[in-house]
Amino acid sequence: MGRKSKLEKNGSAHKALQDRLVHATSLQHSGSFAAAEREYRNILKQSPNHSDALQFLAILLQQMGKHSSALHYMQQALKSSPNNPQIITNQAEIFRVQGNFENARILAEQAIVLQADNVDALVILGSIDYIENQSESAIALFSKAINIKPDDASIHNELANALCLFGDYQKAKRHYLTGLSLQPEFDECRINLADTLFELEQLGQSIEQYLNVLERQPENINLRVKLANAYQKKGAIKDALSVLNIALALDSASMVVKIELGKLLQVEDPIAATGYFLSVIEKDKDNAEALYWLGILSQTMGKFDQANSYLQKAIETDPSHVNAWYRLSLNRDFEVSNEQISQLQNRFDEQCKNNPTNQHLVNLGYSLGRFNEQKENYAASFKYYQFANQLKSKAKPFDRNRFKVQIDHIIEIFNDDFFSSRQNWGSDSNLPIFIIGMPRSGTSLVEQILTSHPIIHGAGELPLILEVAESQKPFDANKAQSHASQFQDLSQQRVEQIAAQCLKDLSDINPLAAHIIDKMPGNFFRLGIIGLLFPQARIIHCKRDPIDTCLSCYQQNFKEGLVFTNDLEDLAHAYRDYLRLMDHWHQVLPEHLLDVEYESLITEPENQIQKLLSFCGVEWDSKVLDFHQQQRPVSTASLWQVRQPIYKSSIGRWKHYQEFLESLQKELSN
Repeated sequence: MGRKSKLEKNGSAHKALQDRLVHATSLQHSGSFAAAEREYRNILKQSPNHSDALQFLAILLQQMGKHSSALHYMQQALKSSPNNPQIITNQAEIFRVQGNFENARILAEQAIVLQADNVDALVILGSIDYIENQSESAIALFSKAINIKPDDASIHNELANALCLFGDYQKAKRHYLTGLSLQPEFDECRINLADTLFELEQLGQSIEQYLNVLERQPENINLRVKLANAYQKKGAIKDALSVLNIALALDSASMVVKIELGKLLQVEDPIAATGYFLSVIEKDKDNAEALYWLGILSQTMGKFDQANSYLQKAIETDPSHVNAWYRLSLNRDFEVSNEQISQLQNRFDEQCKNNPTNQHLVNLGYSLGRFNEQKENYAASFKYYQFANQLKSKAKPFDRNRFKVQIDHIIEIFNDDFFSSRQNWGSDSNLPIFIIGMPRSGTSLVEQILTSHPIIHGAGELPLILEVAESQKPFDANKAQSHASQFQDLSQQRVEQIAAQCLKDLSDINPLAAHIIDKMPGNFFRLGIIGLLFPQARIIHCKRDPIDTCLSCYQQNFKEGLVFTNDLEDLAHAYRDYLRLMDHWHQVLPEHLLDVEYESLITEPENQIQKLLSFCGVEWDSKVLDFHQQQRPVSTASLWQVRQPIYKSSIGRWKHYQEFLESLQKELSN
């Protein structure tokens, strides 16, 4: 046999190296990192400038946490093949992982110049923008990557994350679902979907997604915390408590779980809640989150000096804790210094410059609005309120037409014929008392007064009727515009079953009370359901000057829904539709519906309170005049006001801001 030519020898050597490279990458993918590293290094002994071996070894070293070595070998690979867009992209990724975003961005942009459809480089740039809170730019980059590679589940997940940062949860939901259709056991994506459903208040679906992942990750403590939060928001307190107790059994030292247990129990069992928060402080005296929640708990119990102390300690520990500043601003007796206002304004200006869409600016804006109002700087105060509301409104805009159509539909369904054909349905119990009205119209004050009576129990804002609305069979959005259609075809037996279950839930709250108050203001939207289930229930409608009501809503950072409160003209439109609906309820449910005017309650309290008690069918008790001395937890936006004796300064507050309210006044008068 003759000798092999030099060309044949080179070809054989090249093939041998390629075979070893394939073997090395196979070892790497299977997790045999040490063996893979040896194989790559053996290849480089034979061929020191082998660009693929250099870059794959760099990627392996990055996976192994050897960041400096990874960067060295990727730079060697780039020297070997300086215009290779994939190597440039890989080096950009190493810089990104190491937090060197400036160099990562330069290299990723260079890779895109060489290869316009370089998906990896687009994703790197998008992820950097996402980390730096540049949500709109991140969305554009991830969208471009999706157009090139639509079947990549991870990019759909990244795009959805950026959409969430921007506040577009509906669109984010669609991309998470797409990602999961491509990769059903992509748990990170499924948890993100569950988080988004939570934000959209689609709690049943959110819980379903969390449970799906929990089957595969039963010891995931953070996942259990998320699940508990969803149960709590849904009102399933026992389920939430069970989930957190399991989490604590899995990790008895978990400060996160103890804080969540404290948050869960702060209204139901304030003593136990305090114990959980203090147990965290014992281990970590500078735990800002535990200090923050001790401050909130103190607020709900009316201990405002103590709340001020805890919240200020939280801020001292973590000066960026904007939520603590916001809660401090709710305490009217906290005297903010000019220096503190200046510090907050500097933080606000800095964040506006770096990222004007950062949601942290919302609480900063409301805080500065309140603090400037305290100093009677009304122009500055309104400027900050306006900024915070515009930021929220951009993230979650209000659909005026849809709201109007929903009101129209409710009026159409729950008419005189509906109730006359269903007389004596539901329950004849007068246990429930419902307090309804626009937010900030005095509902908390009325509840606090009535709860001072020995036989009346105030249960706060219960999700009871909302859950009834949501628990019926889903309606076709193309044929109906509100929950009302779900109640047209219910049988008398079914209505009575629902009413009986609601009564049981109410009785469980306090079996000894003659009356239990559900103070959910937004139930004005659902009085048709209440009238059907509880025709004997007393309904108290709180009214307040429209401009004072709307301005007070505008100055409050509502966490749940109520997107119409983020724009003055939206507020006026919603207010007019609310009045139209209340006029309808007075026509079809006149017997047990009482209007209480906030201004009258403030100026002639004893007379108005007597009317309230008489309407509820209970005898006079002088304790109701000392309502502000009650020790019950109050967690609504009025937590400070209901702890004070009757005061008149809230009447006509809008006049301080009169020059900024022309659009509101004009829309309200239409």
